[in-house]
Amino acid sequence: MIDVGERTRLYRGALRRAIQVRDRECQHHYCDEPADRCQVDHIDDYAKGGLTTQDNGRLYCGPHNRGRNNPPNGP
Repeated sequence: MIDVGERTRLYRGALRRAIQVRDRECQHHYCDEPADRCQVDHIDDYAKGGLTTQDNGRLYCGPHNRGRNNPPNGP
């Protein structure tokens, strides 16, 4: 496990690379966007106390990350 400071918002350096190696591609169903073209997002939202750790990070491509963080409004 790589620790670079849990209260830093962005995944950078060795921590980001460790998640890229682990996940390999976008974690959205049926998406195979490669890791180097993905963003690392917090599983438990950072704004709600989620920590910037390897266990709390997951790869999503740009469109899926935006869709996950900004769900469409209901009817």
